[in-house]
Amino acid sequence: MKLPYQNSNSQKGQILIIFLLVLVVGLAIALSIASRTVTDVRQTTTSDESNRAYFAAEAGVENALKKIEQGTLGTIGPTGVAADVDLKTTNRSEADVTVKNLGVANGENFQYPSPLQKDDVAQINLMSNFNNITTAGVYDTDGNGFTRSDPINIYWGEAGSQTAIEVSIITCTSPCTTGVGQVFNIYKMIFDPIGSGRIPNACTTVTSTLAAPVATNLTDNPPGVPFRWMRTLNFTTACASNDTIPAGQAPVLARIRALYGGTELAVASDRLPNQGYEVDSKGLVGSGVARKLLVYQLYPALPSVFDYVLYNGSASNPLTK
Repeated sequence: MKLPYQNSNSQKGQILIIFLLVLVVGLAIALSIASRTVTDVRQTTTSDESNRAYFAAEAGVENALKKIEQGTLGTIGPTGVAADVDLKTTNRSEADVTVKNLGVANGENFQYPSPLQKDDVAQINLMSNFNNITTAGVYDTDGNGFTRSDPINIYWGEAGSQTAIEVSIITCTSPCTTGVGQVFNIYKMIFDPIGSGRIPNACTTVTSTLAAPVATNLTDNPPGVPFRWMRTLNFTTACASNDTIPAGQAPVLARIRALYGGTELAVASDRLPNQGYEVDSKGLVGSGVARKLLVYQLYPALPSVFDYVLYNGSASNPLTK
């Protein structure tokens, strides 16, 4: 019996092909694992550097706030004052910190940094120097300071807002002095855009401003905030018998309470003094990764319950310090 002939040359090279296929698959798997590993290492490194930069920026803010509290910050010029922090020996990072006065420039209005919730109070400083009450009603060399003759524009609400505001102006008998015997007064004004009589003696003369957006001072907000309502306080023309301050009274503080709802708030005046500090802190690490924090530190404010406290003052026995 004659067996069929098989050409052994037809099987040559198959092992090489199989080997190459296995090699290609193995290389693909190895490269995929290596790529994932490199990506994970890079992400871990970037995350670590980002965290160190953030912590450095946070340390810069805390250092600046501490200097503000201790009064060791120094003179704040037009471009601010530096309060840098060097953490190279402990965290291989640093913070470039600039502290500026939280005020307004020409054409801007002071926007309160955080929205007011219902019954919250925003306190606005009206003294040229917040730490010196004798500057109430006195202009300083920069033209700041506030007197009874200076009007204030108050902006609040948004489209569809029915929020009313209560404005309490705290004054002292001009000229204000330190020590025992200084007389303080509180003048309350309520402005309700919903002229429905829901608040007795409220003034309903307010202006719609949606067509005229307000440019504000906050560097982290876009200009042109569309506030719904505006009221000008000039302290000489009464509205519902509650919109005046007698002659001889120097405004010290304005306290604005949101009624019937929350609201954003902005205040404008040609002579509005500084309201606190703006801390701009940029954390840096050696690789170039940076994180930035922008913090607004307002001057200390009286608690909201202050406006509800009953006093035993009278015309013959006024409230004294």
